[in-house]
Amino acid sequence: MSSARTPLEVSGLWPDGRAAMHGVDSALESGTLSLRLLELVRLRCSAVNGCDFCIAMHRKKAREAGLSVAEVAAIQSLGEEPIFSHDERRILDLCDAVTRLADAQALRGVVDALANTIGALQTVEVLYAIAQINAWNRLAIAGGLGGLVESDLAP
Repeated sequence: MSSARTPLEVSGLWPDGRAAMHGVDSALESGTLSLRLLELVRLRCSAVNGCDFCIAMHRKKAREAGLSVAEVAAIQSLGEEPIFSHDERRILDLCDAVTRLADAQALRGVVDALANTIGALQTVEVLYAIAQINAWNRLAIAGGLGGLVESDLAP
């Protein structure tokens, strides 16, 4: 007898919730952030959360958005990424701080530092992108997709 569980249809059972989530994704993709930065955020948060399904999806999308193989690997390493620009490094730091939520005071400093370099609007968009991918990661993991990669779901 197999111990594999069928993933819970988290987004399929509540179409209104899925539509709302996709609405935030659409708003982000028509905002001021480049697709490269959005995929940098999505991949980093997915790596911090350990959501294999989302990592696989956003690894592919990050490459399509122009991130190099080395950059994709560095995003997933969760260490220092010297190959990224100063602003990208700060965005990665914000991904880590918001996703882990270990120290609210330190988080505020990271937010302020990023806002001082890329501006308030883009910082807010980055925060929404982080919140959005964290929500997707948590839904995927809770629904049983977190340990699966896209190829596991093929018929």
